[in-house]
Amino acid sequence: KDNYFVISRRYKCQSCWNANEEMKDKVKAARDEAVRTGAFVDVELESKIQYTFTAHNRITLALLPHGYGDVFPAFLSHKSGVDKQVVDEMRSLQDKGVRSESYSDHLLEMHTKEHHRRALRYEHDVAIANRDSLDASRTHVNRDEMFSTFA
Repeated sequence: KDNYFVISRRYKCQSCWNANEEMKDKVKAARDEAVRTGAFVDVELESKIQYTFTAHNRITLALLPHGYGDVFPAFLSHKSGVDKQVVDEMRSLQDKGVRSESYSDHLLEMHTKEHHRRALRYEHDVAIANRDSLDASRTHVNRDEMFSTFA
């Protein structure tokens, strides 16, 4: 399974922001016209177009282009998220009588094993890279001539 991280504050939709600015300009123009003519115009005080979104907002996923929101891999809340594959596994295992605590322990064990496998793979890759860089520097030194040609 893949690991992924979502770090989110607020996302700004540029097209929504532009529409919001246009709405503000229209409201301001209508107010100015009402003041100039003395007519009563029912104008909203603030625009209602939302242009910033948080990652856990369900509306945000629906606004993603090309159906990306449909294939987003997790359910997010303001505090955490749950992978949809985990939800699917949990549902089928709980139908067979596996308790939530047991499934939680299982997930922790599998995550810990995968973390250690990846950490070891990373350490081996670093060792290989260091060895290769040392070998490259040694072969470079050996290829150089020992003395100049004095010509």
